[in-house]
Amino acid sequence: ADWHNAHSTEAPEKPQSNGHKVAVVGSGPAGLTCAGDLAKKGYEVTVYEALHLAGGVLVYGIPEFRLPKTIVQKEVDGLKELGVTIATDTVIGRTITVDELMEEQGFEAVFIGSGAGLPMFMNIPGVNYKGVLSANEFLTRINLMKAYREDYDTPIKHHKCVAVVGAGNVAIDAARTSLRLGADVKIVYRRAEKNMKCLPSEYEEAKADGVQFQFYSAPKAVVGTDHVEGLKYEKQQILEDATMVPTGEFGVVPANKIIAAIGNKPELSVVKALGVDANDDGYIAVKDMPYGLTSKEGVFAAGDIVHKPQTVVLAMREGRKTAEGIDQYL
Repeated sequence: ADWHNAHSTEAPEKPQSNGHKVAVVGSGPAGLTCAGDLAKKGYEVTVYEALHLAGGVLVYGIPEFRLPKTIVQKEVDGLKELGVTIATDTVIGRTITVDELMEEQGFEAVFIGSGAGLPMFMNIPGVNYKGVLSANEFLTRINLMKAYREDYDTPIKHHKCVAVVGAGNVAIDAARTSLRLGADVKIVYRRAEKNMKCLPSEYEEAKADGVQFQFYSAPKAVVGTDHVEGLKYEKQQILEDATMVPTGEFGVVPANKIIAAIGNKPELSVVKALGVDANDDGYIAVKDMPYGLTSKEGVFAAGDIVHKPQTVVLAMREGRKTAEGIDQYL
């Protein structure tokens, strides 16, 4: 794939229009995949992105050393050559409503791939101290805003000791990024090594980089006054039936920055503004026939906003299947 990207000069052939218009909300992996598949079928597609750069989690969530932004930009440029329009700085539900897209701008279907980007925080004392931040904010500021540069308007402060709470792929990304900014990094996880949610390959690469891991340690409080001085934890014990119980033994991981990477969820206000049915956690319900159709006529959804945060390739698969559903619907 790298060789092909470096040597291919063949421009994609823009298909003949079939006369139908589809709006895509969100330019992450699900949205871009859906937009590309529909464009190849002759649909007139406009992708709406809330941020200033298209790519979604591909540009703001995944570090450069894992996914170079030039690759993402080349994919976006390829969609533009197919005739896809990219509209950034547009929040659907606020800047423009779904009803306005369909009733005033002539879109016959709307695809929602806005993801689940609201971070969860630890419910422990001191979580609001200076130096505690979500992995979302940390990665977005580093990847999308280049806040690691000292000449940036609002640079992110480089700390020597960083504790990352969580053991998913996002936690690994935050830890490896912190390491590259010169910090000593330790991932603190309440369960065992075998219970980690990250891909095994990500775990091995993090260890090879020099990230330290501390298991069976449940965060209990942020140590400090108004700024981070450490993370207090309680050692955990796993029983034979996999039940986790506290041991009453406490310790402190020295740190002057704590990054919480314990999961994401949809922004409820955003989902409500879209006017589709969702569960109490904000995840949108969809049908199997046609694939991806929501409770609102002509409105489809896929990706993390439906199946909860998982991998990029799963979001791409769902975007492709939903593009087929939209094609069948129209």
